Amino acid sequence: MGGQNNKKSDFALIVAYIAFLTTVIFFPPFYFFAVILLPVPLVVYAFRNKQERTYMIVGAIAVISLLLTVVFQTLLFVPLFVVFAAGGLMIGLALQKEKNPYEIWIQGIIGYLVSLLFVFVFTQVVLEINWAEEVRTAAQDTLNNMATIIKQIDPSIKDQLEGQIETIRDQIEYLPNLIPVGITVLSIIFSFLAQWLSYKVINALFKQRLSFPPVRKLSFPRAVIFIYLIGFLLMFIENDPSRGLFMAGQNITSLMFFLMVIQGFTYMFFFTHLKKKSNLLPIIIIIVSLLMPFLMYFVHFLGLFDIALSLRKRTEGNQKG
Repeated sequence: MGGQNNKKSDFALIVAYIAFLTTVIFFPPFYFFAVILLPVPLVVYAFRNKQERTYMIVGAIAVISLLLTVVFQTLLFVPLFVVFAAGGLMIGLALQKEKNPYEIWIQGIIGYLVSLLFVFVFTQVVLEINWAEEVRTAAQDTLNNMATIIKQIDPSIKDQLEGQIETIRDQIEYLPNLIPVGITVLSIIFSFLAQWLSYKVINALFKQRLSFPPVRKLSFPRAVIFIYLIGFLLMFIENDPSRGLFMAGQNITSLMFFLMVIQGFTYMFFFTHLKKKSNLLPIIIIIVSLLMPFLMYFVHFLGLFDIALSLRKRTEGNQKG
């Protein structure tokens, strides 16, 4: 009976994997979603099978990927397999060891970071995609479209707008410097989504109750403040955007900014829970902030104060007092 179940799970995983790849062939825009979703079947498989068997099925799928690459004559399957294996194994094996959700998340981030770096290098070197130029072009197109819309709304600010646009265009030239932090942020987001979806599938199929702890309990250590300061220090020492030291500082501060924003959002959930209010308000603030990115700066400062001043402990103290 156990052998039959193993064969069924092997077959289900292989079918799911092939289905993802063939969908990418016939519907290329699905490639982006495949990067997020591909590890999920492997995580589910790892939950029900031993580590040795998990490694064996990944090896078998590597052979299948190679065959499909030859049959369809495309190299796009290679980075997808790396995402499938690295992301799925890191999350799935951590789940096997019954680690807590945030430890699993961290391991998933590492898996996605490795795989996305591989995707970046592979597409840059083998497929000859110039990501620096692609980023600049996309940013310039977005800027031009926004400028056109604003000019149509209020033609009187055309001259004033031109000067600001030129300043932004100069900054766009250095935007590719942030590709490393962009890969890191995507790894954080993709890992969370893959783990969350895996929990949903496992709970539905095997009647489990896997979940993340409440968002309000997520808080980063105070060490991120010092890392933030190191980033600013590097940018202060070297103020030339084209130099490596400045780029390192820029990536560090950008990543820390992102973490502070997450900290700010989690504090909102903490505060509403403490006040016994609905979570609807922080959810609305998150949606509005995504639509109006300048609000992220206020959320960022809230997260910064939460970590630096132990805002949660102070808030709890005031509540009890």
